[in-house]
Amino acid sequence: MPVAGCRLPVASVLRCLTVQRASSSRVLAIALFSAIVVMAVDPPLLILALDRSAERREALSRRADPSPELAAFLGEVRARTRRGDSIALLLPIRDWPAYSGAYFRASYLLAGREVLPIVDEQGRALRGNVARATWVAAWRVRYDAGTVVWAGHEGVLVRKQ
Repeated sequence: MPVAGCRLPVASVLRCLTVQRASSSRVLAIALFSAIVVMAVDPPLLILALDRSAERREALSRRADPSPELAAFLGEVRARTRRGDSIALLLPIRDWPAYSGAYFRASYLLAGREVLPIVDEQGRALRGNVARATWVAAWRVRYDAGTVVWAGHEGVLVRKQ
């Protein structure tokens, strides 16, 4: 039976409206998904992917790595120590929030080695960890109780006796 003002039967009109509603829902879902993806993209990463200039890449890498000297130092420590070695990490900072960032970074870069902190969460010294370690990695700190195996990148690696 045709609908008033329309030559199509009611079933065809309803099917047509359902398809239009489904396609508009689909368009809305695609638009929302696209908006989420666009909002989730980190602009510096997008710039890094699209921009080929060396200055931009260097600036972004500095932003991601506030202390490339520490990373280079820890890389040398890794090259000169073995899996299973215990290493006390001496740094010029003693408050836990600042120290912990460097400590966890060292734990990651020195995977397979036991990295021992020298301060706890309250900022108290953990002297026992220095005594327990077989190596001391001292960065921007003077440490001379042992044999200096390597020095560079503003730090020393000391083998304890």
